[in-house]
Amino acid sequence: MPNVLPSGAARATVSLRADRLIAGTGLHTGGGHEHNEESTGKEGLNRRGGPQMGLFGSTPQLLTDGAIYAKVRQLIVEAQDRLTIISPYIDPTGDFVRQLEEAAHSRGVDVRVVFRKDKLAEYRRTDWFRRLEAAGVSLAVIERLHSKVYRNESAAIVTSMNFFSSSGENSFEVGVFFEEDHKLSDQIEDYLESLERHMEWFNTGDSKRKQAGRGAQKGGAARAKAPAAEGHCIRCDGSIAFNPRRPYCADDYEKWARYKNEDFEDKHCHRCGRTHPATMRKPLCRDCFEQVR
Repeated sequence: MPNVLPSGAARATVSLRADRLIAGTGLHTGGGHEHNEESTGKEGLNRRGGPQMGLFGSTPQLLTDGAIYAKVRQLIVEAQDRLTIISPYIDPTGDFVRQLEEAAHSRGVDVRVVFRKDKLAEYRRTDWFRRLEAAGVSLAVIERLHSKVYRNESAAIVTSMNFFSSSGENSFEVGVFFEEDHKLSDQIEDYLESLERHMEWFNTGDSKRKQAGRGAQKGGAARAKAPAAEGHCIRCDGSIAFNPRRPYCADDYEKWARYKNEDFEDKHCHRCGRTHPATMRKPLCRDCFEQVR
């Protein structure tokens, strides 16, 4: 991927244009400056039980270039419960790798890193991949992935920037940072859940097992975390993460989704893999159902 090293004048021009572009939208710019002003309005709760400040919550920030890089680092260092990094292309610095190791191994954070499926063979040979795998980071792939999302339990960034060592310095990048009380958090949660149907997990990580006993997420919400146990695709019997709500591998889910018949009978129990007329609605054989209910 080619990177262009922009001059200081060019960066200033881009920053000025960004300021003009979002004038009047309520977004704050200013690169790496912190802005945490809250819109006014009646206080309530967001969907996960956290505070919903006003109509939209706290004011989001527009970030560019190196400020995105710095904010991603902040999300990693401050994560206490969960951390998700979705980026098609990955080549983190040694410092980022160390911070992810500390989050997953030392703090017990549920760390998940997702990238393009066609990069798996290449990344398996890298040092950062082996270190993250050893630290218990959960790793997954998605075909044709192009989204870039960085999120912990308190805030998120949606951006053009890959999790690449040179992206914050050698490329023109833009992103929006928002905290958990903003209504965008509910929308990004829905989007990440939709992506999960296309994820193929090949390392579910020690961090998920640590998280299983932690109970509800921030604010007391009862949103379940993906289990660490191994499951089976109910159509091809391929190995996938055990999750009765998502009992297909990515390829077979695409085939099922053409018709979306929740009572269509497939071939294998999602939990034990034995021959069984499993369906999307009832993916477990009777024995496994009795054991997990």
